[in-house]
Amino acid sequence: EEVEEWDPMTARERGAIREIVHRLRIIRDIGVCENSTDPSKGVSVESDLLMLFLRGYKHEKHWIQEAAHRLNNTLTWREEVGADSILDNPPANRSEFERFWKSGLVGTDSQGRAVILDKLGEIDPWAFLEAFNRSQFISHRVYAMEAARRLVWRASAIQGKRLYKMNFIIDMSGLSMSHIRPLIFSRIKEYMNLFSTYYPETVKRLIIINSPFLFTSAWAAVKPWVHPLTLNKIQVLGGPKSYLPLFQKLGIKLQNPGDLGEASKSPKSSLDTNSDNTHTPEVSPSMLSWQRIYTELTQLTDPKSKPSSPEKPPSSPLIDRIFALGQNHSDSNSNSNSNLNLNLNLKPLNLTLGLVARNPEE
Repeated sequence: EEVEEWDPMTARERGAIREIVHRLRIIRDIGVCENSTDPSKGVSVESDLLMLFLRGYKHEKHWIQEAAHRLNNTLTWREEVGADSILDNPPANRSEFERFWKSGLVGTDSQGRAVILDKLGEIDPWAFLEAFNRSQFISHRVYAMEAARRLVWRASAIQGKRLYKMNFIIDMSGLSMSHIRPLIFSRIKEYMNLFSTYYPETVKRLIIINSPFLFTSAWAAVKPWVHPLTLNKIQVLGGPKSYLPLFQKLGIKLQNPGDLGEASKSPKSSLDTNSDNTHTPEVSPSMLSWQRIYTELTQLTDPKSKPSSPEKPPSSPLIDRIFALGQNHSDSNSNSNSNLNLNLNLKPLNLTLGLVARNPEE
């Protein structure tokens, strides 16, 4: 049975958290001193990451061991790629990357989860490969995922319940033979591996739309790379007649349906109200790019208090307006007020202080 993000943590899960942290202390040779105040010996794990690994590997036979091992590897990887500081120190040519790889927030579903659109069919593969090497590509995708985490924090605050999953729509409009190059495939494969390894339990569903016949053979080659649990979340569809009924069934609401397919080349939408050109130009009529999203979540707050933890996500009228699309539906689907009483975001965890030995929902 699938566990919803907002479901209260069970006693078994609370015990698993304590054991995972204990194992991390051993793996990282931190020791088990509960009263240590030396920050150099600590390892901070933000609450949303802990939840992703706690529930993302619950299906494994050796659940706790696997979650601790994977989380440890992720903490090491995050240090290597600078994930914790990448939003304030974006990779070079970020705006150019976003013009090539059009991706961002376009809507919400019936439970208030973000709907993210990636327009892979519009990438110019030759120019893209020339502009960005493998290392640069990975850095830019890490930037996007870290911005997405901040977006999810805001969604949780708006909906009043713990959320950590997103809906992803991949638009294949414009796909051609030039996209089916081995090097392009290898980049996408690496990104998929990175995404599933270091950001588990993030995908609620992945819907591939406007899929031409050319894509079906490519999909047959890609499917073996995808974890079976993730594969169950993927649907490959054709044009509007096939995907619009599904969107309606899932309660997916878009700020501007014109973002999809060839219609995305239509004039600007009501979202694009900026007249002084202070923001990065949008990548489609109403899609909020990742750079724009992070700008929105930081410009209205004290510069010394950036959205660096889930506990106090700042507001943005522009982003909040998109999440409001599904808010009424979400409210009507709430089972009880108990969902609103959850500790949405465990405090950032310093592993030397033993804070997780307490009930995370207290």
